[in-house]
Amino acid sequence: LEAAELVGLDVEAITQRVVEKIRNKESMDNMLRLELISRTTDEDLEKISALEWVVMYPQQRAEALWQANAMIRRFLTVDKIEAARMAYNKIPMDSIEIILNQYHVENNETQLLDFDNLPDKVAVSIREFMCHKSYLDAQEGFSDWFHHFHNAKPKAPPKPKEGASFTDKVAYDHRLAQYNKELERWNIAMAHQTKNVKSQLYNVLLFPQGGWLVDLEQENILRQQQMKSLRSLCIPKIVLLLHTVLFNMGEHTESVQLADLIISEQTKLYQVYNKQQLRELLAKLSESSLALLDQGKDAFGCPVTS
Repeated sequence: LEAAELVGLDVEAITQRVVEKIRNKESMDNMLRLELISRTTDEDLEKISALEWVVMYPQQRAEALWQANAMIRRFLTVDKIEAARMAYNKIPMDSIEIILNQYHVENNETQLLDFDNLPDKVAVSIREFMCHKSYLDAQEGFSDWFHHFHNAKPKAPPKPKEGASFTDKVAYDHRLAQYNKELERWNIAMAHQTKNVKSQLYNVLLFPQGGWLVDLEQENILRQQQMKSLRSLCIPKIVLLLHTVLFNMGEHTESVQLADLIISEQTKLYQVYNKQQLRELLAKLSESSLALLDQGKDAFGCPVTS
């Protein structure tokens, strides 16, 4: 690249073209297996590595976001979460700050970004990149929660057999006391993890300024089609993950209230659902309602008064 600069070549155009060529390359073998393999392949890694070409120069960070977003969309479409995260991580953490400084836009973390002072392509690139971050964080947070819930919970010690000796009973009491302490620590950790993962999942469903993967860029028809498809694919998944968390933690009232979030005219999440997805969601919500009825409440979690 330094040699290209010395002879006056357009380095930015060259690096952009290199990334696009590698990103759009699809072997016939990979096309045949695309829908069947969710693991990251060597071809995926080659595409991800290509992003290194557009992060070398600070003035290309906006282009780097644009290329990374396109790659992440492709990976998410075929449920390659790991590959999408790797592509996201290829973009240096200071990229958005660098871009904002280039356009003299103040980055106030306590307020929403002022996209009006940015070129349209730059604005939608930043917003989409932030959307991908929220989704990947939610998926990662759920994986951590799921692992801790199912694999880290301490197991109760077996009770002593009938006629066990005094020594065995004392040993059991000691193990039981130790188990109760570990269970208490696990419950505290689960409460903390549940709070965090709920926040991450809601961040996707309540993404500000129009919703997750929604923007006003209309020139790139393929991009708009991909984003619309991803909304229909990913948002119902996030809702089901959130229901899983709420149901397993016994937060059935909040689980039932997901229906209000879906039908809200503010979020309009119902627009991304097809009939099969709605049936699946209603089946899950009915499980929460039945759990509430078993607790002596009505189907919405309100106390029943006689």
